[in-house]
Amino acid sequence: MSVSDELKERLEDDELLQRFLEGDFDPRLYASSAIQARIVGESLEKLATGISLLDKELHSQVVTHHSDLLSQATGIETLESVLHMMQTRINSLQTAIERISSYIVEPYEKIMARTAQLQRLQAACDLLRSIIRVIYLVKRLHGQLQGGVREIAKAAQSVTELLELADSSEMRGIQVIEKDRAWMHKQRAEIEKQAHSMLTAGLESQNPSQVGTALQVFYNLESLPAQVELVCSNVITQLKETVRKSLDPAEITQDKGAGGGGGPGRVNMPTPGSTAAWRASLWTRMEHLVDATSTSFKRVYHLQKVLAKKKDPGSQVCFAEELSQAGQKSTLDRMWASTVNILEEELGVASRASTFMKQALESEYPKLLRLFNDLWQLLRQNPPISIQSTAGLSPTDLPRDIVITECLHQRDTTPFKKALALFETAYIARSLSRLLDSVNVVFPANARKPPSKQEVTGIAKTVTSELNVVSFDPALQTTVSANVEKTVKMFAAKCEQLENTSVESRQVSGPPNAVQRINIAVANDLYHLCHEIQTVVDGQHILLQRGRKLIETGIQAALSLMQHIADVIIETVASTIEEILLTMHDSDFSGDIPSQMSSQLPEAPCSAYIVELSDFISRIHSTHLVQYDCTKYIEERLKGLANRALDLFVRHTTLIRPLGDKGKMRLTADLTQIEVALMPLCPRLMDLGPSYQMLRSLKVLLFSAVGDLPSNPLITAEKLPRSIVLHYLFSAAPPPLQSPHQLAGWDIRQYSAWLDEHPSEDDRLAMISATVDSYVRTVRSQGQKEFPVQYLTIVKLLTPRTE
Repeated sequence: MSVSDELKERLEDDELLQRFLEGDFDPRLYASSAIQARIVGESLEKLATGISLLDKELHSQVVTHHSDLLSQATGIETLESVLHMMQTRINSLQTAIERISSYIVEPYEKIMARTAQLQRLQAACDLLRSIIRVIYLVKRLHGQLQGGVREIAKAAQSVTELLELADSSEMRGIQVIEKDRAWMHKQRAEIEKQAHSMLTAGLESQNPSQVGTALQVFYNLESLPAQVELVCSNVITQLKETVRKSLDPAEITQDKGAGGGGGPGRVNMPTPGSTAAWRASLWTRMEHLVDATSTSFKRVYHLQKVLAKKKDPGSQVCFAEELSQAGQKSTLDRMWASTVNILEEELGVASRASTFMKQALESEYPKLLRLFNDLWQLLRQNPPISIQSTAGLSPTDLPRDIVITECLHQRDTTPFKKALALFETAYIARSLSRLLDSVNVVFPANARKPPSKQEVTGIAKTVTSELNVVSFDPALQTTVSANVEKTVKMFAAKCEQLENTSVESRQVSGPPNAVQRINIAVANDLYHLCHEIQTVVDGQHILLQRGRKLIETGIQAALSLMQHIADVIIETVASTIEEILLTMHDSDFSGDIPSQMSSQLPEAPCSAYIVELSDFISRIHSTHLVQYDCTKYIEERLKGLANRALDLFVRHTTLIRPLGDKGKMRLTADLTQIEVALMPLCPRLMDLGPSYQMLRSLKVLLFSAVGDLPSNPLITAEKLPRSIVLHYLFSAAPPPLQSPHQLAGWDIRQYSAWLDEHPSEDDRLAMISATVDSYVRTVRSQGQKEFPVQYLTIVKLLTPRTE
């Protein structure tokens, strides 16, 4: 540890001396505290000891570093010599600078003075030139003002330049200027007033020359954007006031004949018995409103048209482009948005202020919409503004307020309809209520009686009325079409509740019972409603495809129910016809006729089943089927029924077994009589095509030689299916050669059902082939070697299929 460190520790360990080491030591505070503590003597003693220690330490340090201290003292002397030399040189330099400065300052000050004089002379010259220009412009302005409207644009340009010069700070206080300053401002205001009057008159008379001159004045006055904004604001304000007055219930009520008068609180209500006159007054005012709106829009359109075409003669700047660069919104755009907002706002205020107003606008919404559609058509009559008005610019480079005039014809009426949305919603709800009420009124609660034809016609008339009222607007007509769809579906649902599907609805043994009469009436109601509504839809040429599809969807739902009701009895008739034809197998068609007596036999009578079939079809047609008014659908279904009857007759005729010559003669009579029996179902059986051809070919088949059948034209021309011919061959074959159904263990009914389930000729021939193969195995197992001619013919007919 060094001596200095040891001294420091001793001072720090001493309570009195350590305070002298503190950075914020205050001797006065220390002396004061020593006096107060009455330790002055002790403190002085300690201080003396401390001073003694410090002296010893200083002595020790000097002795220790004696040589270093001597060298530092020598260095200080050298430093003083160097500093003295530098001070001498600095003084010399300063003297030289002062001498040079005396040569520069004086010329510089002279130059600065001359420069200031020159600047003041130039300013004075500029001011004099400006004064001369002002005096000249004042004189020229006097002359231009005397020229009237012809010189107003030039006067505007002169007064603008005058004020620009006169209002500068340099011109303040010049007597020759001050005496004309007020006159200049007055003339500017007067020119602006005249231009504004000219613009207003030009817009009212649609005079482009006046409008162009006024706009040129405003351009020269450098107030074109502000003045155009002011004109648009005035037009919009006037339109708003016109709309407000037109829709004011109080003013409508006070119109002559509209029920004016009444006590307090009745100012907005028509007097009893004057509601019609009140509404007539309302719609007269609405027509005037449309005219006023169209007039206001035409003014703004004319203004935009002139703005797009007019250019400043000097700068060739298009005024519309000038407005666009000034950041001003298109006049047409602003007018369009303002018109929609005003109409929406004022219509809402008027409807909230008067219940009669609200009811009138809601109940007669189509009239309101027609007025606004007429307004739209009036607006569209304005031809698009040519985009060639700004030379050198492509359409994509044109400002939006020029291009917007081209888009006017591309707008739709959506904004207008948005303003009328509240009334449209209410009208659609009322329309749906009227349509559904027309259905509900003909279906009383718990009633089991279908509506009459007159009542159904009433529903159709309501539908027709609702569609005709809105026929001028495809979009609204589409919305109403959705209501019509709901109405038709609701009518079908209520009719479905009246339909009876019990066993009684399927009886065909007698005249229609009470259940069937109700079902027939329901089907006829559905048909008449759908027919009348479809007639209306076909006559609505403006109806959109979506609306047409909506109504046809409802009609299809009702027709499906009608067809279902009719199909119940038709399916029952089809089943009964098949049952009657099955009874032919209960008759005996066997027996042969000697060849020598064949020409002497009388004509065979027809079978009993044919008589029964004829009586049944005639009776069911006259008692049941003719009562359906949907004749076209019934005819189509009966045509299919006759086709089915012919197919079944041919099928079962070829399945008769055994079949002799006597049976063939009786079947020939049956072939003739079945055509007569089926006449009520299809007066022209030849229209049935293949089924009728099979019937006519069957007679030829019955009397054809078995061995000649493979080459018979009936087979080669495919007038008869091979399966039919093969069935006939089985009927004429000996008992060991069983028919397919006999081999399968089925009766005739089951086999006929199988044939219905397998209409493919390949499936039928496959079963017949299996039957023949079984017969061949049986014959071979019995050791027989000869086969009947029917078998050989069957094999020949099956051979093409095998190949």
